[in-house]
Amino acid sequence: MPILLGFINIIGLFLYFRDSKDNGNRVSFIKSLLTFSVFVFLVTEVSAFFNCLNSVFLIISYLSFALFLCGVVFLKKKWAFVHLSNISLTQYLSGFNALFFVFLFLVLGFLTFYVTPNNTDALNYHLARADFWIQNQNLQHYPTTSPFQLYYNVLSEYFLLHTLVLAGGDYFVNAVQFVSMAGSLVAASLIGHVWGLSKKGQGLAAILVFSIPMGVLQSTTSQNDYLASFYFICFLFFGSLIFKNKTTIPDRQFYWAIVALMLGGFTKYTTFIYSIGFILLYAVFVFKNNWKAALKIGFISVGLFLLTFSAFFYRNFIVFGNILMPSPGSLLYYNYRNEQAGLKVTLSNLSKIVGNHIGLPFNSWNYAYDGFIQGFHQFIGYDLNNQASTFATYNTLFSIGEDFSGNFIHFFLILFCACWFVYPKNRQSQVKKTVLVYFTLAVIGLISYASIFKWQTFHSRTQLPFFIGVMPVAAFIGMQVIKNRNRLLNTLITLLLISTLPFVFCNTLKPIIPAAYFFKKALVYVPHTIGGRESELGEKEYKELTGKGYYTKTTSQDFANVAYQIKPNVSLAERKEIFRILDRTAYYDFARHNIFERKKWKQGYFTFDDKTYKAFNGIFASLRNNDHNLGLALETNWVHPFFMYGKSKYGNSFRFEYVKYPPELKAIPNAQKSFTYSALVTNDSLIINKLAPVTAEKKQFDNMTLLLLQKPVNEVFYK
Repeated sequence: MPILLGFINIIGLFLYFRDSKDNGNRVSFIKSLLTFSVFVFLVTEVSAFFNCLNSVFLIISYLSFALFLCGVVFLKKKWAFVHLSNISLTQYLSGFNALFFVFLFLVLGFLTFYVTPNNTDALNYHLARADFWIQNQNLQHYPTTSPFQLYYNVLSEYFLLHTLVLAGGDYFVNAVQFVSMAGSLVAASLIGHVWGLSKKGQGLAAILVFSIPMGVLQSTTSQNDYLASFYFICFLFFGSLIFKNKTTIPDRQFYWAIVALMLGGFTKYTTFIYSIGFILLYAVFVFKNNWKAALKIGFISVGLFLLTFSAFFYRNFIVFGNILMPSPGSLLYYNYRNEQAGLKVTLSNLSKIVGNHIGLPFNSWNYAYDGFIQGFHQFIGYDLNNQASTFATYNTLFSIGEDFSGNFIHFFLILFCACWFVYPKNRQSQVKKTVLVYFTLAVIGLISYASIFKWQTFHSRTQLPFFIGVMPVAAFIGMQVIKNRNRLLNTLITLLLISTLPFVFCNTLKPIIPAAYFFKKALVYVPHTIGGRESELGEKEYKELTGKGYYTKTTSQDFANVAYQIKPNVSLAERKEIFRILDRTAYYDFARHNIFERKKWKQGYFTFDDKTYKAFNGIFASLRNNDHNLGLALETNWVHPFFMYGKSKYGNSFRFEYVKYPPELKAIPNAQKSFTYSALVTNDSLIINKLAPVTAEKKQFDNMTLLLLQKPVNEVFYK
C-alpha cells in the first residue's frame, strides 16, 4: 500500500538523524517529523505548480525519497549506531504509570483509525479543500461558497491530501494530529531536559501535555490545531537550546527553530502570534551582541518566510487582490480580527478566554462565573457581548467536545505557576530566571492573541499551543515543589492520567462509553442555549421552553440561525423542568450513542445523524450511471462525504463542483474549466424553477433536493 511509503520515509529520516552523536532518540524523532514536513510541503507545491498533483507524482516522489534514504542510511551502515534498546518509558514514569499511559495512548490510536472523520470543520473545509485540490490537480483557488476552503493556512491540508491519495481513501487522515501529539510529548520532555530536569521531571512534562483535555480530543481529529502546536513546541525547544548556548549566529539549532516556526505559521497564523515574545527577545539579544549577525539572521528569516508563503500569498492575491483575505465587501470575507483595539478589548477577551477553560458540569459554578464576568465588564466599562470583539453571546460552558472543551486543571496549574514566581526566592538561580522569562514570553503570546482575535465559544482549541508550550514550566515548578518525593510524583501523574479518562472515552464525537447523558441527568445539566438543532425539538417543546421564560431569543451574533439563551440564575427546580422537557424529545439522543453502533464506514461521517445518512444514501442510490458529474448549489457541512460517496460509486471518473458561488470567483482558472453536470443537489427554489424545463426527475432527501437532468448542462449560478 503506498501509504506505507510515508512511514518508511519517517523511519529512514529517524535512522539518519539518530546516527549523529548530538541526537538522541527523542531529538531524532522530532527532526525526522520536521524534515518530513518540509518534504510534504515541497512535493505538494512543486507538483501543483506543474498541475500534476496526482497519485502518480506523489508515489514517485515518495518512492524516490525512500530509495534515497535507503542509500544514505543503509548502504553506509549508519543504522549500526542506532540504540533503540535505550528507549524505555520506565526511565520517565513509574511502571504502573507507564502502562497506564500506553493504554490510554493506544486507545486514542484506536479511535484515530477506527472512527470515520466526523468533525464538522474537517468535513466542511479541512478535508474538502484537499478533495478539490486532488480533483483539480493543483492548489489554485476554485469555486466555492466556503471562505475557509480558500485562504486559510494550508499545511495541515497538504498532509491530508497526501494521506487521501496514498491510502486511496480517508482511513488514515486522523493520524496527522495523532502523530503531532506524539511529537509534542517528546518536544515538551526535551525542554525539561534543557532546563536540567531529571528524567522523571521530563516524564511529568510529557504527561502534563498528554493530559490537556483539548489536546486529547484534538489528537484524533482531522483539524490542524495539534499540528500547529507541535511545530510551536519544536520552535520553543530549539529556541531554548539557542538561549542556553547564548548563540548569536545562525547555527543548526537556529535553522531548526526557524523551520519549525515557518511550518507552524503555514499551518495556522496563531503560531506567529504565540511566538511573538520569543522572536522579539531573540532579536534584541542578537542585535545587542552582534548586529551584523542580527542582519544576517533577519535576511535568512525573511527569505524562509517568503519561500514558504509566496506561492500561497500569490494564489490569494490573484483572486482577492490581497495576500491574506478578501476585502470586507466580499461574500467570502470572514473576519476573525478584533474591530476595536485597546486595554478594555484585551481584558474583555482574556476574561472570556478564562471562561473557556474553567467550565464544569455544574450549573451553579458556571453561573457564578457568568455573574463575575458580567460584573467585571461593568467595572471596566465594556460590553460583554460587543460584536467588535466577540462572535457569540458569552456563557460559561462545559463540554467534552472537540471544539468546545476547556482545560480546567491545566488552567489552574498555569495560575499556580504565576503565583509561584511571585516569591523572590523562586527567581534566584539562573535556570529559574530562564524559566520565568520563558513563562512570561508565553503569556505575552496569549495576551497578543486576545488583543488581535475576536473571542469565540470554540476557540479553546486555538489556545492549545499556549497550553502545550507552558506545560514544561508547570513540570519544572512541580519538581521544585515535589523534590525527591517519588511517591507524591507518581500519585500526581496517576491523577493526571485519570483526569483524561472522560475525554478519551466520552468524546461527544467519538464516544466509547456514552456516559454524557447519564452525567447530565444526574447533575441536571441543561444547555445555556438552544437553537440550530430544531429538528430534535418539536414545536410544542420550543413554545413551552420559551413561553415559560426559561429561554429568550438572543440578539448577539451567533452561528445558529435562531438561538435562545437560558434566563439568568435559573433554579434547580427550573433546571429539572427544562431537562424533563428536553428529555422527552430527541435532544439528548446524541449523547446516548457510541462508536460501535456504526455499521458502515460512511455512516460515521454523520455522527449518529441517521436522517442525513439516509439522505446521502438516497441521493447516490438515485444517481444514474452517467451522473458522474455532480453539481452543488447548497451550503452544507457535508462536503467531504460527497466526494467519498461519489468515488465509491463512480471511481476516479467522479467530479463534484460548486455551481453556485460568489461572482468574484468566476474568472479564476479552475472556474474556467469546462464542467457539465447531469445531476444537481440544491435547496434553492429559484435554481429548481430555472432548471425545471430540463429536469427529468426531482427527489427530496431531508433538506436537499436532487435534480436529475434530461441532458448535461454547464450553467453556473452566482450568489
